[in-house]
Amino acid sequence: MANWSSLRKNRPQEYYIYSSFWDRREAAPRFIIRPHNAHVLEGNSAEFDCRIIAVSPPVVSWFRDNVELRQSTKHLKKYDRNNYKLEIKRCVPDDKGEYVVKASNSYGDKEYAVFLTIE
Repeated sequence: MANWSSLRKNRPQEYYIYSSFWDRREAAPRFIIRPHNAHVLEGNSAEFDCRIIAVSPPVVSWFRDNVELRQSTKHLKKYDRNNYKLEIKRCVPDDKGEYVVKASNSYGDKEYAVFLTIE
């Protein structure tokens, strides 16, 4: 370690050494843009959008009543880089309630709840 310190001090152009610090707590997924509650008319589609970043790619899941929503013609899950979306087609009154988006990777997980109301 001492050898590298003297090189950095005496010949900075030749031996530029980057010092970095990495905190494991910052590696868990983070919501940069959180989804917002939705209010739609019956028969229309509802969308929940969010942006999530993480050191390692997160696995993003959507839940309703503690049950994971599977990809279907009713529930469309889409993603593009760090942007994630849940689209609920042809909303009916039974679709109203709390939806939870959960992002997890090997460093941790975060979740955020939103509500859907239907007129």
